[in-house]
Amino acid sequence: MKKKVFQSLYSGTGGHASVIFNLMENGGLEKWDNYLYFYGVENLEKGHRDFCNKNGIQFQSGVKKYRFDVPGYWKIFKYLLKVKPDVLLIHNPTIIIPVLVYCFLFRSKLITVDHIPNNYKRKAELIMLKMMAFFSDKVVVLSEQHKEELLNISLLFKKQKSKIRVIPNGISYLKDVKRTYVKDRIGMIARFSRQKDQQNLLRATASILKTGKKIQLYLIGSGETFDECKTLAKDLQIEENVIFTGNLKNDEAMKLCASFQLFVMSTHGETVGMTVLEAFSQRVPVLASEVEGIVEYMQEGINGFLVPENHPELMAKRIIELLEKDDDYFEPMIANGLKTIDKRFNAGKTFEAYHVLLS
Repeated sequence: MKKKVFQSLYSGTGGHASVIFNLMENGGLEKWDNYLYFYGVENLEKGHRDFCNKNGIQFQSGVKKYRFDVPGYWKIFKYLLKVKPDVLLIHNPTIIIPVLVYCFLFRSKLITVDHIPNNYKRKAELIMLKMMAFFSDKVVVLSEQHKEELLNISLLFKKQKSKIRVIPNGISYLKDVKRTYVKDRIGMIARFSRQKDQQNLLRATASILKTGKKIQLYLIGSGETFDECKTLAKDLQIEENVIFTGNLKNDEAMKLCASFQLFVMSTHGETVGMTVLEAFSQRVPVLASEVEGIVEYMQEGINGFLVPENHPELMAKRIIELLEKDDDYFEPMIANGLKTIDKRFNAGKTFEAYHVLLS
């Protein structure tokens, strides 16, 4: 009999959905009885809804309206009572209260996945993770470095060391995709949040345009800093060169990503950076902030390019340099990006690791 697996994730664009949908497509649909709960400050992205409907996945969603969202927690708890899952796989720590109450009452297996970079965890997020780690059967982190950093953060994590498992995120890709792009079009796919740094990329774009070089910047996603970034683009007088798409269905986002001459990941820190891997899969060269999570698998000039965090002028200079390179220059890096996925982020291996953990 299939296990009933409940997973929580954010509602909008971002790595959570990519991680979970790749798990589904590489074994989860066949071997698990799946239930999803989308919860966050954004409305449920249409692409997430379509994926669930297409694959017969039961789901529910809620928008977080309060810091201590009692109505939201009650709705989640009622869904858990309805579903009665065997295993709770929690990617979103903000629903800790209904999850812990349910697991205490019904003794379901609890697995927590930590997606937040250690250098960017807020105090509240660290407290929630500590609580989840204490009560969880297992805690999944995405790299050995992530694990070692957690063990050094708190004595509690050291005491729970036997629970911690390293399972990298996985991604699958088509083998026969050819690189096609629009010249001087660049873009970024990410939630608009304090962790990401679309503002730095907007300032870099303004610097590029001042040199007389015309580029188009596409920013895909939504979130808490979305309006702030639109205001910044207006203040920088670059609105005509910046396209804010909002949330897109994953296939639409990947189609647009494939049209970028360069993918830029401007961020303060990542656990992995799933959209970087997705850019690899679309054969798009990547320039990324030199931060935790990214530097664990990206090497300058080998499978991508790195630029110091929060330096818009340096980022602008690197973007101009890379846009002037011919296609032959990027071929080895694109090939190495695909090798990186095959070696470290294979979706099939990721699913099997989770399946063993759930069993």
